[in-house]
Amino acid sequence: MSTKTFNVAFPTKLLEQVDAFAVQEFGSRSDLLRQATMEYMERRNNLRELFSEGKKLQKTAKLRSPEEVDDYITSLRRAKRRSAKSL
Repeated sequence: MSTKTFNVAFPTKLLEQVDAFAVQEFGSRSDLLRQATMEYMERRNNLRELFSEGKKLQKTAKLRSPEEVDDYITSLRRAKRRSAKSL
């Protein structure tokens, strides 16, 4: 994997915390920041996909508000739990 070095400014206290955590968990600051960045981007992408699916569901189920989407999903989850309990 090709790498590129760049500068990032952190408040001193935060950088001290980053370094302490990096030593305990990752071995290096670069490894920590690389992993944290990948996890952050994955979470954001997952949220985007989730919201996109919610919008699709809203249209296909003819739901008019985010609250109706939430209620619909809650009812699906309850039905799924009831069905799992009956097995």
